[in-house]
Amino acid sequence: MTIALLGSEDILAIAGDLWASYLGDEPLPSVAGLVVPEVSATVSVVGEWNGLVVVGTSVRGARLVGSVLLEIDEADLSDGDVNDAFGELVNIIGGNVKSVLPGPSSLSLPLVSAGAVTVSERGAAIVAEAALEWQGEQFEITVWSSIETKGA
Repeated sequence: MTIALLGSEDILAIAGDLWASYLGDEPLPSVAGLVVPEVSATVSVVGEWNGLVVVGTSVRGARLVGSVLLEIDEADLSDGDVNDAFGELVNIIGGNVKSVLPGPSSLSLPLVSAGAVTVSERGAAIVAEAALEWQGEQFEITVWSSIETKGA
C-alpha cells in the first residue's frame, strides 16, 4: 500500500459527510490546528492493510456528539451514553476509511478512553490527519498505518 491512498483531504471529506448525515451540519477545518484530546476513540483496521483510526476531542465535544447522535439532552447523558455515541462516531469513520483502502479487512470494536492515544508500535506512521471544529469544539482525526501492512 502506498501512503498516497489516503490523505488529509479524504479525512475531511469523510468527516464532512458523516457530520452532515448523523450530526446535522458539517464541521469546519480547525484554524487552531491539532489539539491534545481529553477523550479519544479508536478502531483498528486489520487485513490487507493494518492500522488504527483515532478521533480525539474535549469531554464537551464527546458529550455534544452523544447528545446529537442519541437525541438526548446533554444534561441527561450518562458516561455510558457518551462512550457509546463517541465509539459509534469512530466506528463510522473507520468503516469509511476501510472502504478506500486495499484488500479485504475487518474493523475492531471501538475503544473509548481518557486522554490522547499513544501509538508505540515501532514503524507505525501517521498516514493522514485532520483538525476540525464543530459546535465550538475541536476534533482531531488521525489514521495510523501499522508496520505489518502487507505491501507497504
